[in-house]
Amino acid sequence: MTSNPRPTGIRSRLVSTAIFAALLITAGIGAAWRFGAFDGPMERGRKAYARGLWDETEQIARGILRAAPGELEARRLLARSLARSGRAGQAVPIYRGFSFEQLAGEDLLLLGQSLLEQGDKEHALDALESAVSVDPDDPEILLALMRFREENEQPIVAAELARRVAKLPDGGVVGWVELARLEEVLDSPAEALAAWDEALQLDPTLRKASITPDEAVIRAAKLELRLSRPDRALLRLGNRTDATAERLRSRAHLQLGQVGPAELALERAGGPNSSDPIAHEPSPYVGAAKCAECHDAVASAQRSSRHAKTFRLGTDLAGLELPAEPVPDPGIPEVRHRFLRGDDGRVRVETKAAGDATYLALVDFAFGSGDRGLTLVGRDHAGGGRELRLSHYADGELWDVTFGQAPRPRDEADLVGRSLTLDGVRRCVGCHVTHPGLGIDREGPEAQDGAIGCERCHGPGGNHVKAVELEFSELAIARPKAAVGPAIVGLCADCHKPKGEITREMPAVIRFQAATLAWSRCSTESFGKLDCVSCHDPHRNASTSKSHYESRCLTCHDPAGRVDPKDPRSPDPRMNRVACSVNPRTGCIECHMPADVTSIAHSSFTDHEIKIHRTAPTLPPPSHGKPDTDSE
Repeated sequence: MTSNPRPTGIRSRLVSTAIFAALLITAGIGAAWRFGAFDGPMERGRKAYARGLWDETEQIARGILRAAPGELEARRLLARSLARSGRAGQAVPIYRGFSFEQLAGEDLLLLGQSLLEQGDKEHALDALESAVSVDPDDPEILLALMRFREENEQPIVAAELARRVAKLPDGGVVGWVELARLEEVLDSPAEALAAWDEALQLDPTLRKASITPDEAVIRAAKLELRLSRPDRALLRLGNRTDATAERLRSRAHLQLGQVGPAELALERAGGPNSSDPIAHEPSPYVGAAKCAECHDAVASAQRSSRHAKTFRLGTDLAGLELPAEPVPDPGIPEVRHRFLRGDDGRVRVETKAAGDATYLALVDFAFGSGDRGLTLVGRDHAGGGRELRLSHYADGELWDVTFGQAPRPRDEADLVGRSLTLDGVRRCVGCHVTHPGLGIDREGPEAQDGAIGCERCHGPGGNHVKAVELEFSELAIARPKAAVGPAIVGLCADCHKPKGEITREMPAVIRFQAATLAWSRCSTESFGKLDCVSCHDPHRNASTSKSHYESRCLTCHDPAGRVDPKDPRSPDPRMNRVACSVNPRTGCIECHMPADVTSIAHSSFTDHEIKIHRTAPTLPPPSHGKPDTDSE
């Protein structure tokens, strides 16, 4: 039987359709293989990235982009791998090709870290804060922002971020450890101890943290001693027999009044420790009044010095004479500042702008001894911190713009004073009292010091008092007198040096004596012998006698001068003790350390770089402020 064949045209079309369908399927499979399905290049790239194989991830991403240059996920993978491997210069341009909406939290994190590597702090902070807003519960992102805040002198904000990490399921142990460390920075022993306990309770091995359990226990024991809890310190130390543990065990027995066990533990630790004479003791504070019971002469001198008068509470400003009439703003004459004193003695400032707006501030603290001036810090009507715009200067009854404030603030509310965060207030307080938390909380015996007391430089004195009472073999107190050179300059630099970078080009660099002294040849060529105490008695105001300082210069610059090997500040025998070729006996100060005005209005400071001034220093007119910048 003969069949009827299908028409040739239909057969051809069917064959063509089948071939086309096969090609489509093949192309689809290829695309799926390329961009994710069946462990193609994209999936292999993701897996390599997840395993931390940055170079392999980069190679795979570049391969995909050669075939498909516009492939978004491949570009993202490439940028991430470059950023993770520390190649910020290549990662940042790729990230800048994305819109903000295309960037995930991890991308913003890596962009921020890459910008930090390039030194762009401002945009790095923007990226890190954006990362937190996109992914607020990512521990890695929160920790990165925490470290940024800490490195930029914002430990209070950093501690809050650490606390957020601690409460996350994936961040608990690491978060508690970071919080404990930051509370130590903030000099908050009870809070730090609670955080260490949380971390050790969650995981006694601290496997995910950057500290060993033994190190954590040692730090916790120190905090117990700070809080006068020696029994608990001994429990934490357990059976540990290393030198650090034995030294802490010795201090615990000392606090308990057990001199025999204290001496035995000290002997096992290797005897008295003289390796770091400025290290503070793990001890409670006792206050300067307690120190004066045995050290009356030096304590009396210190109480009369400007150091002891650099801080006052707002309630202690009864002696500050306030202007009777509103003060025109020196930078914006149409603005008026009115000073009022309430029934409680507190000072209130009302700032009236050019329109009808009035801004208020209540003074909480006053900084400065009054020798040069007095700066007021308080709170505005909303409770925000404010450094008041006008400071009181010593050259007459003068109120002028506080150093560092903008001639014309960008925000009208800043006319009453620039905004300060809690970290900003803490930084102000920190250089004007015995320890940073004191000025805000006003708790403990050291609060009676008023401003800077003995324990600011000598550390907490509780162990020392016990050591003297029990005739213990070690004084148990920091002894800056036994230190010399960079250690002493560093101690003074805690306050007499700005935070962050400093250069010779800074307009007010002369103000920061600890920084400029370190630049001098007298410092760099003295073999570590020159420091602040070479010329100044830290317990008294700086001498104003030129002959006093010239005698100190001749200690080193008199070739026939005495060298005493027992005196830690006596000239090093290796020093080139050349005499001045212009005048070997007098005139040192006028030539090498002249007083100069700075960008700080109504003030002058002595040049501590100790360099040759071939002509008289140029005295620029005083400046009321610097360009407007963020307060933090």
